Amino acid sequence: MYFRFPLILLFLLVCLVAFVLLQSRFERYIPEAKGMPSHGAADLQLAREEALLTIRATDLRAHLEFLADDLLEGRDTGSHGAAVAAKYIASHFERNGLAPVGDGETYFQSVPLKLKKILPMSLLEIEIGGEMVPLRYGKDFLVTGVASESGQDISAVAVFAGFGITAEEYDYDDYKDIDVQGKVAVVVSGEPASDDEAFFKGKQRTRQSSARTKRTRAREEGAVAVIGIMREEQLDHFSWPALRKYFTKAQVKLVTEDESPQNFPSVVLHPEAARLVFAGSPMDYEEIDTKAKEGHTQAFALNKRVRIKIHFEDGDLAEKNVVGFLAGSDPQLKSEVVIFSAHYDHVGIGAAVKGDSIYNGAADNASGTSGLLELAEAFASLSERPRRSMLFLGLTAEEKGLLGSEYYVEHPLFPLEKTVANFNLDMIGIGDTTALVVYGIERSTLGDYVRKAAAEFGLEIWPDDMPEQRIFYRSDHYNFARKGVPAILPSFGVKRSNFSDFTKFYHQPSDDANLPWLNYNYMQKHVRVVFQAAWWVANADDAPQWAPGDEFGKIRAKQIDEEKLRTDE
Repeated sequence: MYFRFPLILLFLLVCLVAFVLLQSRFERYIPEAKGMPSHGAADLQLAREEALLTIRATDLRAHLEFLADDLLEGRDTGSHGAAVAAKYIASHFERNGLAPVGDGETYFQSVPLKLKKILPMSLLEIEIGGEMVPLRYGKDFLVTGVASESGQDISAVAVFAGFGITAEEYDYDDYKDIDVQGKVAVVVSGEPASDDEAFFKGKQRTRQSSARTKRTRAREEGAVAVIGIMREEQLDHFSWPALRKYFTKAQVKLVTEDESPQNFPSVVLHPEAARLVFAGSPMDYEEIDTKAKEGHTQAFALNKRVRIKIHFEDGDLAEKNVVGFLAGSDPQLKSEVVIFSAHYDHVGIGAAVKGDSIYNGAADNASGTSGLLELAEAFASLSERPRRSMLFLGLTAEEKGLLGSEYYVEHPLFPLEKTVANFNLDMIGIGDTTALVVYGIERSTLGDYVRKAAAEFGLEIWPDDMPEQRIFYRSDHYNFARKGVPAILPSFGVKRSNFSDFTKFYHQPSDDANLPWLNYNYMQKHVRVVFQAAWWVANADDAPQWAPGDEFGKIRAKQIDEEKLRTDE
């Protein structure tokens, strides 16, 4: 008895410790299981952990090396390489049992595009001293938007419309004291900046500063064209040679109705040429620029005519988004959809650098596409699906202006008011391997899920160190956000101090599978973070919400109200 009794105590103590450890581990996930059948919470947790293990660094590398291979020639929009990439994504969806919900029950959603090449004979003339003075295409001005037909001749009076912004949420309207009906609106780049976070987010940038938003607003006010003025300080972030290289190439545009901001004549002026616009006006360019820096401008009539005549050649392109669907398990919530997106296109073949002319796009965005494929496989492997449904979306033509996602949100396969979240993967597995920068983390409750998931995988969350880059507005999630869908971009760890390392290979032939910055173990963590966060979102009782006062929250509220009205009817 002297020997057996201590042994029994020891056995009981071990059992107790094991029970406490198991209980504490399970209790970590009790909040996550809220709203799910209580009898299946432990089983769901086990299934989730098994699914996480299917996201492997070796598989991510295999996907990336195929998509970034020279054989795909940089996956430019409309190219053979892009078509191969689309078929590769579709075959992976099919292999993992995702449902084809595209055109004709395929894995493809056709995206009609036009290839438009601006011709050097395009014309911009400004009235100075009673005479029309021509500006030089490429040097003084660039064409950023075209009419539906080449050669349309526009001659009209110009009006300075300040920043060209109307923002009810900030009680701000550049158009309130001017009339641009049948005229050309002249606007300066940027938006009002201040130290007040409640006014245009202080020194951060909002959607109001985008050229697209300004073109849309000008058209709504009845303008016939827009002349944008690139201010000197903006050239610190977007150099004129880089802009010229981009806008003088053949541009890919969506085939849309005429009221689209794409089909609205617009040009951008170099600051030097802008001085001619304001010559003889109540304020010269220097005064305008100073007031813009201070965060306020004053609209006024310029009392001069401008003439714009844009010539271009065009042709049709056949492109496609790739779509795969997993139905949810909850009878009520399966009508709601979580969307995962990644663009699979890149920029193709270009000027040779050190003898290499193929811009492979390994980081941008074979990496994000690889992550999308691994997420699809992981969620498809679950023995019991999440409560909400999931759509996996390989997007085309992101590099041409977020066109694939724009087409999707204008022609959604599932109602946007029922689309509860968008997780966008664009450039992952590079940068600092200890952290993520999550664009939009503060904008909605999606940020809470990502922050918690990152902590579980030992990754820090760094703040956006370069808000002037407006990255939230520069990838496909933005199109979902502007339609009211809570959207987020969990991206790689980068700070201003190491941003130059990134720019060395961005849109260069060196962005290939041999890129030293690629780290597949870090990429694996990154994708697992997204899986974890999305799993919580898909199983939660409540859908994600925009933060109070966010610029996209009103759009979502309107969608919900309209859905209630339809339901009541």
